[in-house]
Amino acid sequence: MKDGKEVPAGGAGSHFDPDETGSHSFPWSSDGHLGDLPAIYVDDNGMATMPVHAPLLTIDDLQNKALMLHEGGDNYSDDPKKLGGGGSRVACGVTTQ
Repeated sequence: MKDGKEVPAGGAGSHFDPDETGSHSFPWSSDGHLGDLPAIYVDDNGMATMPVHAPLLTIDDLQNKALMLHEGGDNYSDDPKKLGGGGSRVACGVTTQ
């Protein structure tokens, strides 16, 4: 719940930020939180076939964490819109071994 309204996948919480940077940045930059992943490009059939590289993360970092997809793009900045302007959460899943 946020502001009295149900938020899809709201239980997943906020971005993964173990170093408590409180900052939004590029996935390959140590200036921001580790939860910023590169964009995933999906075709009209819902298929994502291009690799996603997140060099600052290990597979152990992702264990038992929620992965979130947002409806829009991400400019990896809090300006002009908070959290890169990605928009609403549209899909969520928890990683397991």
